[in-house]
Amino acid sequence: MTSSPGPRRQTRETLRRITRWVVALALVAGLVHQVDLGEAARHLIHADRTGVALALLMLGLSRFVKAARSYPLMRIQTSELPFWVCLRSYLASGSAAYLLPTGFGSDVLRAVALGRGRGLVPEVTAAIAMERMLSGVALVTANLLAALYALQGRQPGRFALGSLALAAGGLIAMLLPLNERVRALIRRSWINRRLSRYADSRWMRTIARFWNAYYAYRHQPGVLVLVLVLSLAETVLVVFSMGFLATATHTGITTAMLLVVVPLTLVLHRLPITYWGIGVADGGFAFLLKALYFVPPTHALTVAAAFRVIELVANIPGALLWRDLAGAGQRPTPAAPSEASREARLPVGVGG
Repeated sequence: MTSSPGPRRQTRETLRRITRWVVALALVAGLVHQVDLGEAARHLIHADRTGVALALLMLGLSRFVKAARSYPLMRIQTSELPFWVCLRSYLASGSAAYLLPTGFGSDVLRAVALGRGRGLVPEVTAAIAMERMLSGVALVTANLLAALYALQGRQPGRFALGSLALAAGGLIAMLLPLNERVRALIRRSWINRRLSRYADSRWMRTIARFWNAYYAYRHQPGVLVLVLVLSLAETVLVVFSMGFLATATHTGITTAMLLVVVPLTLVLHRLPITYWGIGVADGGFAFLLKALYFVPPTHALTVAAAFRVIELVANIPGALLWRDLAGAGQRPTPAAPSEASREARLPVGVGG
């Protein structure tokens, strides 16, 4: 007689959470050890308020762009989600992410909040998945541009070549599901034949709806380019936000330095090593500034700490919209997908 895997899974999850917190605290302790706390406090206390306000304004604008970029993708799936509904849901889930154990938790909240009451969870999830893919490609592209800027016309280094390879890989991963030949191969594959016995199950119908919804973007290249550009703009706004903070705290860190360092730091922020990239992103930020521009760790971590604070301040207003995540005001009846999504409904796998 076998024991239930539930308690073992719960134990592993608890150990994983504890490990992530231990790693985060250890990294923070190591960073604090490198910092002159008195000097850092003076930089923060005597920071120029106008500069801090401009940094907060830039970060708030980046959050708006980040939220708004999801709407064109949602609009392809359904006409039942107005712009302000999508925006409020994004801001609410962004603030709730601080209470969630994973970076994808906010996406799950948003998919359920927007799709549950309208019967469109697979379609909304497809839009969020495409948004994530485009965001990743934009971030890697920003790293490539940063590397080329840092090299100033010299021979591309390993980092630049690696960034180019990652950007190409991201584009391929994003576009392959949109290719009709790939879809045809999947339909003829042994996996599809094995799954055909479950064609009438609820979860297979959900997967088929997701696949068809994702495929709808095959005919919307203009929208994909727009969202990619908005993702790049959001990264640039974060750079300018940190640039205003660096100027306000009188650390000597320039915007030119941040154009190179910040894109890579944002990649480190997404690594699932610690919660919210604590210690990992901050340490990488300080290391890169010291290695490339000989900036003292105290100055780098002063800016990083200030950015953490204004990032929290920028996300706090989203907590006022948490009621949206509970499905307040949603229609109880399912809504029909958009025309573009319906036209994309070719046979995929076992789904219609």
